Amino acid sequence: MSPRTNYTLYLRNEKKNLYQRMGLLLSLINFFGLLIALFPKAQEKGFQMVIIATIPVYALYWFYRAKFYKKARAWERVEYLIALLWLASPYPWMTAVFIVLQFLYQLSVGDPAVRVAQHGITYGNRFARRFAWKELSNVVLKDGLLTLDFKNNRLFQQYISEESGVIEQDFNGFCQEQLATNA
Repeated sequence: MSPRTNYTLYLRNEKKNLYQRMGLLLSLINFFGLLIALFPKAQEKGFQMVIIATIPVYALYWFYRAKFYKKARAWERVEYLIALLWLASPYPWMTAVFIVLQFLYQLSVGDPAVRVAQHGITYGNRFARRFAWKELSNVVLKDGLLTLDFKNNRLFQQYISEESGVIEQDFNGFCQEQLATNA
């Protein structure tokens, strides 16, 4: 079996449930605010019925999203589409507000990744920070706690999620080898 040359560890997001509740609240504000903004434009009875009929569909969408969150990541695009509907309202600037809020929501609920490779360590998903092995004095994974000890006396410690599936001995051996090679 060949030795691994890189590892990807996913850090635990302890506040994910809180962020999901906040996302639900923002989504409800987005959806119902849009209905209120567009309701005066709905002159016909049929259009009003269509708007009212979308409420249970939207509730089912959020139920699905909350119950099967990992599989429902693609459904987050629906939030962007609802935000784009603000262009048809008297408040088109709300489109930008809700698109930015949805982007920030997606950043907050994701599990940040730490990628450990021969060239160094990368922390984060979208706005990743890169650290060379020369900047580190020690890297250890013990009992699910990842510790990065920097030479400038900074210390980073965070628990990894169970989904990472990394064997601690192999990971620690790889890191010690890289630290010795790049010292």
